[in-house]
Amino acid sequence: MVTIEVICTRTNADIEWQDGEVWSRSIPSTEVRQAHHIDDNDFCPGDFVFDERNSGDMHLYGLVLSADNANRMATVQWFRQDATNNKVLTLNKEELSVYEVADHPGFHFRISDIIIRVSSISDEDHEEQQLIGELLQVNRNGKLKVLWSDGSQSEVYPQEVMPISPDEESFQDSSSGDEESGSDESWETAASDVDEQTVMEEIMEECIAA
Repeated sequence: MVTIEVICTRTNADIEWQDGEVWSRSIPSTEVRQAHHIDDNDFCPGDFVFDERNSGDMHLYGLVLSADNANRMATVQWFRQDATNNKVLTLNKEELSVYEVADHPGFHFRISDIIIRVSSISDEDHEEQQLIGELLQVNRNGKLKVLWSDGSQSEVYPQEVMPISPDEESFQDSSSGDEESGSDESWETAASDVDEQTVMEEIMEECIAA
């Protein structure tokens, strides 16, 4: 067994902008910032929405393919889940005002979400279906590309899975239990290695500046 210590990491991101066409690849994460000041009518590719013009139809939903923030327009691919057999039908693509759609109340997905399978309507072998995975991509065909716990990948409909929030009570209980189990000795050991910590901080600074 070889013991190693990670002293710095670098993260790059592939970004799809609102227009849905321009991809920026391998951008250092330090050069972008998450958008926080957005309103209920700001949409991005991969957002699921419902039609406010026909809000009573719960089986109809859409996927945002692109958005024009300046003109407040969006291109949406519509889908309908058949109430008789649960199959998902692909309908028309439409350009419409962002004020005519709203966030779907049940389909909230983001890349890297940990998800759990709750049903099955895809053409997969049910005996080999995995239950827990990581969301890799929201495809334009309305399906979610998932990396499952066994290393396999497949596409599922949003009705088949749900994201697991890190704020779930079980996560909080686990975190609090880990904090309580920490020993005073480990803190004392860390405090006694002041010189080593100073050296590591200098290495970190050099790594970041490189």
